Amino acid sequence: MVQWMEQESPWWEPGTRHGYAPITFGWLLGELFYRVAGERMGHWLQRNIMAPLGESFLFGIPDEDHGLIARMTKGDPVRGDKAAQLLFREMTGNPTGVTARAFSNPVSVLTSANRPEWRRMELPSANGHGSARALAKVYGLLSVGNGQLLDDQLVQEAIQEQVCGTDAVLKCSSRFGLGFMLGQLDHPLSGFGPSRRAFGHTGAGGSLAFADPERQIGFAFVTNRMGPYVLVDPRAEQLVNALYQAFDGC
Repeated sequence: MVQWMEQESPWWEPGTRHGYAPITFGWLLGELFYRVAGERMGHWLQRNIMAPLGESFLFGIPDEDHGLIARMTKGDPVRGDKAAQLLFREMTGNPTGVTARAFSNPVSVLTSANRPEWRRMELPSANGHGSARALAKVYGLLSVGNGQLLDDQLVQEAIQEQVCGTDAVLKCSSRFGLGFMLGQLDHPLSGFGPSRRAFGHTGAGGSLAFADPERQIGFAFVTNRMGPYVLVDPRAEQLVNALYQAFDGC
C-alpha cells in the first residue's frame, strides 16, 4: 500500500479542495512513524502510552486476544441523517468517484472488521481496538495539557484549523486541524459539546472521542452496533448532552 501511495498523484490541485481520508491517512501516518521510530505504531502506542495508563488500545491484535473483541454488527435498517443519505447515493451512483474510492477501496474495509486478518494488521486510520475508557483517558490528558501526554505547543499546532467547508469526500461540511477533527462552527451537531476549542474525531458506525480544554474533559463513546450517520450519531450526541448538563450544573 505504501508503494502504491508513493506513486499516486494528487486527485486535485493542493489548496483548492479538501477531502476526508478515512483509510489512506493510516498508511501515510503509519509509514512515517515507522521510518522515524523504527517500529510499528501499534506496539509503540501500547507500550509507551496505554500501558502506563493501565489501559489497552492496539493496532494489530494477537490471535490469542481475538476472543476479547466485540463483534461488529449492522444497526437497525434506518436511513440515517441527510448527510449519510447523500453519501450513500454518491457511493452507489458514482462507483468510480472520489467518495466511493475513499471508502470502498479496498472493499474489505467495509466488510471484514470481524475477520482475523483485519484484526492482525496495523492500520492506524481504521482498525484501532480498545475501550471507551482508554480513549477518554487519552483525551482527558490532552484536555488538561501541561505536557502530560504531548507538548502543549505541539497540541496547539495540531488543533489549528487547516481546512473548513464542503468536504469533497464526505459531501458535507467538515473542519480539520492536523489529524484532529474540529467542531463544526456552523453545525448544531458539532459532536464535541459547546466548546469551540474542543477537538477529537468521529468514527465509523457512531464512535466519538474528543477533548474539551475549556472544561478539561475527555470523552469517548464506542459501539459495535454500527449506525448510519456521518458526523454525529444520536447515541453519542445524547451522552455528550447529558455530560455537559451534569458538568455545567455542578
